Amino acid sequence: MEITGGKWTVGKYPGVVVTSQRTKYYTEDIERGDWEKQEVEYYGGYILAESIFNPDDAKLMALSPALLQALNEIVIIAKSSNPYLNKDFLILCIANKVMEKLCPNPNLLPEFSESTINRIKTLINKS
Repeated sequence: MEITGGKWTVGKYPGVVVTSQRTKYYTEDIERGDWEKQEVEYYGGYILAESIFNPDDAKLMALSPALLQALNEIVIIAKSSNPYLNKDFLILCIANKVMEKLCPNPNLLPEFSESTINRIKTLINKS
């Protein structure tokens, strides 16, 4: 999978996600000239998505590259055969960083019931 590069952020409007890098949309078609410049100024970057109803969804989309990177780091750690590596601790640290980005206020995170936690543990043990 190849995603668009650059820094993804919410644009000038809460329902828009943009990137700092020129996308294929702007390079595969005709040269867009002033229109491209106006669009980048209007949206606050090169548009990736618009008309996103929930601003929190836009924030989550903007974090997608960082989430993919975090998952990649977790996979690398999990596959490591280094006996001196505290895998659980490192994975927890990465997950904690991601959650801080997703939800800066931990009091807003959902509470999981004991049965949900047990179902998650069962799924983990089966994999």
